[in-house]
This record gives sequence, structure tokens and C-alpha cells, in this order.
Amino acid sequence: MSEESDTLQHIKIRLATDTDYPLIYSSWLKSFADADQARLVTKSVYYQEHHALIDKLIAKKALFFVACSKHDDDHVYGWICVNLASKPQVVHYVYVKQIYRKIGIANYLMEMVQKPYIYTQKNRFQPEDCTHNYYELFREVYT
Repeated sequence: MSEESDTLQHIKIRLATDTDYPLIYSSWLKSFADADQARLVTKSVYYQEHHALIDKLIAKKALFFVACSKHDDDHVYGWICVNLASKPQVVHYVYVKQIYRKIGIANYLMEMVQKPYIYTQKNRFQPEDCTHNYYELFREVYT
């Protein structure tokens, strides 16, 4: 059995709870800080403004799903932020902890999204079969 399939059989996907949001904020802000879009402003502006964008996504009821251990909800491997109600569906961000990367967790999280979809923020995980549209993020949080 491969490492990927062995690991994925021990993972479940669940909706994020209030206890997950500190990890979501921290990992999103830190991992996206070196993206081209984020480097166009100072770090303090980036952290303040991007934190506000995440706040608005949460308030607008974007869905956050967490990949965690089937045996321990607090053992989190990664997460995804999506809007599954829009057509096409929108993926805002996918994050997997460094030590769990390259074993299929991001792809496992992406399986809930119908293709074709829009991906609003480029990062290390950039699916080939999506449309990148950064402005979809702003449409969702400001309309």
C-alpha cells in the first residue's frame, strides 16, 4: 500500500469549528505572505487587510472544511475554504501542514469541489484544471 493511500484512509473531512479558526487564520496569513499579491504591500498592511478578508469570508458563510484524523478531531492535517453554492464553485484557499504535504491531502480536500471551478489565490498548490481569478475573492466579500 502506498504512503498516500495508507494516510488517506485515516483522514476524515469535517466542517471547521470555532477551535479551528486560529489555525486557519495563522496558516493562511503566514503561507500566503510571500505570494506575489501579498508582496505588493508592506507586511503590516498585508496582515491587517488579509485578516479582514478572512473575517468577511467567515461572515459571508464561506465554508471551511478540515482534514483531520478519524480518531482525533484536533489532529488537523490541513483545510480548505470554498464557496460550493456559486456557479462555478470557488476555492479560496487550500492549506496542508508542511509535514503532511505531497501525500494527497490537498487533492483529497479538492474532491468536494465540482469542476470547472475558480481558484482565487495562487499558492504552492495550484491545480491545473481551474481558472485563476483573484477578483472573485473581492466579489464574494464585498457584495
